[in-house]
Amino acid sequence: MFFNVDSDRGAVISGWFAADNPAVSARLAIRAPGRDEVIVKADIQRDDVRDLGIHGTGRVGFRIDKSIVPDLDELVDVEIVEADSRLPIYRRLQPGRHLEKKLILFDAALMPQRRVLDQIRDNFALTYFSCERYSLETTLVLIGNHHPTSLVVTGRPNVNRYASHLDNAGFIKTAL
Repeated sequence: MFFNVDSDRGAVISGWFAADNPAVSARLAIRAPGRDEVIVKADIQRDDVRDLGIHGTGRVGFRIDKSIVPDLDELVDVEIVEADSRLPIYRRLQPGRHLEKKLILFDAALMPQRRVLDQIRDNFALTYFSCERYSLETTLVLIGNHHPTSLVVTGRPNVNRYASHLDNAGFIKTAL
């Protein structure tokens, strides 16, 4: 999966999402506490994505505005996930609640450390646990995503494969 959030201007969140299966339009779920999910298709034409060779047609863009979520500019906690896999795409930063850091936690334990992960989840806007389950391209997108400033990735990724990408993206590297 490839994706990018171009901007969050309060009343408008825009970006693009290219699913692993190029024959389908990706469906995104907009989530906010105490509300039903709103499903949108990422099917706005994005010639830039097509020209990069990421998607054959380029119909991968999305624009979430007040016509979809009427009070979007007033929502403090709003999250966008891929509707089928539930992969987090974007979550609005909450200053004072979320740390503005990028962290990768190499967890070599046989069983994930649930208490540690629960504490981490509450302190970062975007969390990706067990990243070894994602494909190489998806993991590189997570690491190279420039928009989020509060992001944590955990799991057992191949450190040699991702080291330079983590350095370039400014990640703090830790291990258990």
